[in-house]
Parts: sequence; structure tokens; C-alpha cells
Amino acid sequence: MNKTGTTKETVRCNIQLLRKSQNLSQGKFAKLLKVSRSALGSYKEGRCTPSIETLLIVSKTFNIQLEILITKNLSVVWKENAQNATKQKNSQSSSKTQAILEAANAIVENAQMLLQEREQKN
Repeated sequence: MNKTGTTKETVRCNIQLLRKSQNLSQGKFAKLLKVSRSALGSYKEGRCTPSIETLLIVSKTFNIQLEILITKNLSVVWKENAQNATKQKNSQSSSKTQAILEAANAIVENAQMLLQEREQKN
């Protein structure tokens, strides 16, 4: 498959995914993109590709970079973003846990020093 065919298929899949992810009817989605319902159907069936103007509307409406919209499968991008967010959250949790452990160790050390000082005084 040539590059254009790949792009056409990617755009087709991404437009379908966006519509479904927003739980919009074809009519409402077409209105949002300022195209006819039949044009949207043509994109869905792969008979034609949206104009650059329509792609820009999709990009702006859903806050997706145009390059990503036409070159990457959004379901994969979203999955990767979710995984990265989880990794980052886990990393932050790990850092917080480490800081708490260090603080707890410092408290224990201080308590031990105070106990030793008391024992030495007695």
C-alpha cells in the first residue's frame, strides 16, 4: 500500500474513532465538522478523504495535532499516552514513598538517639 493509501486509511479510522469516542451520531458529528452527512459517510467508507479544511477542523475541535491525526492510529496513541501517564504516576508515587521512608527513618534515628541519651543520663 502506498503512503497515500495508508494515510487515507488512518484518517478514515481516526474519524470513526473520534465520532464513537464522543458518542456522537453521524449527523451531529458531520455538523460539528461542517460537512454533509453523506461526505462523512464517504470518509467512513474510504471513498474519499476529508479536505485539509475539514482535517484542520477535526484537529482543532479535538485538540489533536494534524500530523498525528493523519499519520498515527489514535487508539494506539491514546493507549501509549495512558501507559505513559500511569508510568509517570507510578514514578511519582515511588518518589513520594521513598521520601516518606526517608522521613520515617530520620524520625526513628532521632528517637533512638534520644533514648540513648536518656539511658546515659540514668
